[in-house]
Amino acid sequence: MLFSSRLQHPFHAPKSVHRLDGLVSGTLLLGTSVPGTRQLAKQFRRRSIAKRYVAILSQLPGQFSVLEKQDEGLVETEGRSTAWQVHTRMMINTTPVYVVRFEPREGKNHQLRLHAAHELNAPIMFDRRYPLAPDGLKPLSMTQPRADLVKQAPQDGIALHCASMTFRFGLQETHVACEPPSLGIWQHFSKMYGINWTQVAHMDSI
Repeated sequence: MLFSSRLQHPFHAPKSVHRLDGLVSGTLLLGTSVPGTRQLAKQFRRRSIAKRYVAILSQLPGQFSVLEKQDEGLVETEGRSTAWQVHTRMMINTTPVYVVRFEPREGKNHQLRLHAAHELNAPIMFDRRYPLAPDGLKPLSMTQPRADLVKQAPQDGIALHCASMTFRFGLQETHVACEPPSLGIWQHFSKMYGINWTQVAHMDSI
């Protein structure tokens, strides 16, 4: 999504004002004027931009033994917090997986991937870098990693998608959304389970 602050300002080559992990799909904001780029970058520094991600986890987040439609929680790592909410449960053959929405409250590289693997004990599917919790932590429902799921991992991404962002542009609050790509794991779950990813991203705030 490209933004220029005012028509009278000359456009420059689109410039990124934040980072999106190379393995993560979704919304990326670019500035196309100097004032517009500065305005967006300032909001990211102040962490005033609301972001929502959807993810597919390889198992139920560890503090729950029974799935409820609106299971949710807040996890913290090194003083940074992320809210999460379970949307639904699905099956790959006989293996259950879980669609979760994340709302990062603070910015940090690989924050959601770390939260899922180390705090929730439920790694994001196809994440080779963070497939397991640290030594000494055991997932609730198993003692060995689900290596079969990791082996199926595509080479170009993981099951984490930046679904939407809400920010101020001038005096107006702006909301942009981006559905997951219509291919790979996202396409599979959409067809098999009729999941509306936009609906998942827009559940009541947590």
